[in-house]
Amino acid sequence: MVKAMSPEFEGLFEPDEATPLERLRERLATWAALALLMAFFFVTIALWGYAAWWAMMKLIGLFA
Repeated sequence: MVKAMSPEFEGLFEPDEATPLERLRERLATWAALALLMAFFFVTIALWGYAAWWAMMKLIGLFA
């Protein structure tokens, strides 16, 4: 029912067909964005961990 109501199937305009290279580029762009986000989060977590470790060492040094 929905297909029959779609302008694409009524012949008003041609469906957009992506070439294999365009699909590959989209997949690579998606994975690259995810990889950059993961790297950012890993670095951020590592820096917060280092900051927490440094603060604990300073606190232990104050009471030692």
